Amino acid sequence: MVNLRYPYVLLLFLMLVLSGPCFVRAGSQWAPNSANPILSPGKLGAWDYGGVIRPRVIYDGQKFRMWFVGLDSGGNLNGIGYASSTDGITWVKNSNPVITASTSNWEGSYISIGSVFWTGSEFVMYYRGVGGQEGSASSHGAVGIATSQDGVSWTKYSDNPVMTTGGPDASFLSTPYVIQIGSSYQMWYSWRNPVLTYVAICYASSTDGKSWVKHESPVLVASGIGMERYAVYSPTVVYDGTTYGMWYTATGNSDGTQTQVEFASSRDGITWVKDPSNPIFSYGPSGSWDAGGIQNQCAISYQNGFLLYYDGYGTSDNSLNYIGVAQSPSDFTLSSG
Repeated sequence: MVNLRYPYVLLLFLMLVLSGPCFVRAGSQWAPNSANPILSPGKLGAWDYGGVIRPRVIYDGQKFRMWFVGLDSGGNLNGIGYASSTDGITWVKNSNPVITASTSNWEGSYISIGSVFWTGSEFVMYYRGVGGQEGSASSHGAVGIATSQDGVSWTKYSDNPVMTTGGPDASFLSTPYVIQIGSSYQMWYSWRNPVLTYVAICYASSTDGKSWVKHESPVLVASGIGMERYAVYSPTVVYDGTTYGMWYTATGNSDGTQTQVEFASSRDGITWVKDPSNPIFSYGPSGSWDAGGIQNQCAISYQNGFLLYYDGYGTSDNSLNYIGVAQSPSDFTLSSG
C-alpha cells in the first residue's frame, strides 16, 4: 500500500501510474499488472460476450500472440480466439474466433485450447475436443492438432483425434499442454479419477507428436488438504534445458471456486517437487475482478524472468471471466520456484 502521508512517495506513485502499465510488487511475490484485466469479453452480441479464458501466449522477441477460449452469453465454450500485442499488456483481438468446433464428429460439442508452440516453420496447436455419443472415447475429451503459418488461419490434422481417453484417464481428459524438445514431444494434461472424483495431472510422450504413450499413473496429484483438497489441473510447462517448471491450478473446493496458481519443478517431467511456498499466486482482494479465483495460467520467459497470463473471475453469480498478467519475482527460477 502506498503511504500518502509522505509527499515524495505520492510523487513516485503518480510517476509510475502516469508512465503506463506497471507491475505492483509486494516483496518476492508474483506481481499482478496495474492494467489488469488486460483482455476483456466482447461487447453484447460478440462471440466471446460471456467471458475469455485459458490464455496461451507466445513471444518472439518483438510480438506477443495470444490464443484464448471465448464463452458465449450462456457461458458455453464458443471457439478459440486470437489477439496480438507489442508490449504484452495492450491487446488487439480478432473479431471472430480463429478455430471453432467441427460438427458431427469427435469435437462436435465444443473445443478448448491446450497449447501452442512455434516449430521454426509453423505454429502447432494441441486442443481438446468433446463430442460423440455418451460413453464413446471422445465424449469425455480427446486431443487434436491444428497447424498455422500466421496463427490465424488454421488447418486441422486429418487424422484427429491423436489421443483419446482410456487406461489411466478413462473417465476424463482435458487441458493438454505439449512442448517439443528436439525430436521428442511431451504432454501433461488433466485427468479425473472415476471413483474418487478428484482431478490430477497425467503425462504422455511421443516421438512424432501424433502417436502418444501414456504414463501408467498421474504424475502430480492433489494433496487432499488445504488448497489441494479437491484438485490440481490445467498444467503449463517450461523447460530451460535442465529443469522443467510446471504452473498449475489448485482448488480446495468441490465447486471449483477460490482457485489459485501453484508451482512444481522436475528433472525428467515425471517426478515433480511442489514449491513449499504454494500457492505462489492467489486471487485478488474482495471486490476485485479476480476475487473469486484465478486459473488456467500460461507462463512465458520474458526479459530476465517470466510473465504469467491467467483468467480470473469475481464472486458474484453474474461475474465474467477476464484475462490478466503477473510478473515473476526477481529471484524466481525454475529450480527454486
